[in-house]
Amino acid sequence: MQNLRENIEREMTSVSRCAGRPRLPAVAGDRHEVVRRQSRLSCQALFVNAKRMHTAGRTFGDIAVEIGTDRRTIAKWVSLDDLPVRQRSTIKPSSPLYFQEFLERRWAAGDRSGRRLFQAAKVGALKEASPSFVVMRRLAMRFRGLLQGVNPSKVDRFLHDARRSRLPSLQQFARTLMRDIEAVKHAIAEPWSSGQAEGRINRLKTLKRAMYGRASIELLRARMLPLPLEPREHEK
Repeated sequence: MQNLRENIEREMTSVSRCAGRPRLPAVAGDRHEVVRRQSRLSCQALFVNAKRMHTAGRTFGDIAVEIGTDRRTIAKWVSLDDLPVRQRSTIKPSSPLYFQEFLERRWAAGDRSGRRLFQAAKVGALKEASPSFVVMRRLAMRFRGLLQGVNPSKVDRFLHDARRSRLPSLQQFARTLMRDIEAVKHAIAEPWSSGQAEGRINRLKTLKRAMYGRASIELLRARMLPLPLEPREHEK
């Protein structure tokens, strides 16, 4: 599952880079728009004041100290006739503003769970932005169902579809599974897992790293191996 998750994350990253859209138009009375307008007016006043002081013969350094900005900004301002308009950045798919229209409709319909709304909006936007995401999500859900079931005969069909999906990440995942396909099928069919062994190995590595250079092998052995049981009195 970790390999599948990593491949899906790589594919979603490439899809998200193409899923951007222009900045939403400003809404009348929006608090952020009011703050931006006030900031613009404040910068305009500083711009006019800097131009006036430079015309009066003041140096860049003096102007910067008086109005509280740096010399490079002053040098740029005095070379311009008007204050440049700051470009607003494009909304990214990770921002709730990217899905404002969708979220407003669902909120008005009575759905008030923020996490569920945002997750549904992200999935919907990715579906619209890239048909490949639909294929990737369908195959990922199929593989999840295989792991939760007990029928390994469907693995071959899944691998066939993954190899023909034209998605490099899922094709790589299918090739990885094919290297040890029998182990994959046994993992689906059998109730056993290597979790206990992996847990013990991780515990040993953690203790080793925590004690590296601080203790001898005897102390490490004492922490890892159980103490022998002492015979009871009636057994002596």
